[in-house]
Amino acid sequence: MAIASSTIILQYAQANGKTRIVEIHITDAGTQRKFIYDADALTDTAAVLAARAVSVWQEIQDEECQSFIDLDIPPKFVDATKNYLIAYVRNAYKNGSDGQLVAVARWVLNRIADGTVTDTQVQNAFGLTSGQWTTLKTKMQNLVASDDSITQAVGE
Repeated sequence: MAIASSTIILQYAQANGKTRIVEIHITDAGTQRKFIYDADALTDTAAVLAARAVSVWQEIQDEECQSFIDLDIPPKFVDATKNYLIAYVRNAYKNGSDGQLVAVARWVLNRIADGTVTDTQVQNAFGLTSGQWTTLKTKMQNLVASDDSITQAVGE
């Protein structure tokens, strides 16, 4: 999967001498992103379009992966792939904020519980030994349990 097309769909001159550019990027799955910007006479709009296509592709995949975590659902891929998701989840857990760590830990544990993935698959995805995975999984379980306790205590 990738960006199937990136096109400047509209260009028109502005009173300030700039050109309004409207571009659209479409993935092979049909996901679309539009961007509007004002370019001066020296702007290489084709280069801007090409560079944006790369970043848009990553953003689309990141958004899809994050939605799986936010909604706590098994993946149903539209634009991302399993390999991309694995790398995304690993990076999100490694570099995430407090709230993100809880969400990722909950998602991983729930995907093991519902059979979407196995402990061994997660262990391998994270590049851990069996003992390291056991330690990390226990930390994840404690993190989720602590978050559940806080949620239950709200309003007492």
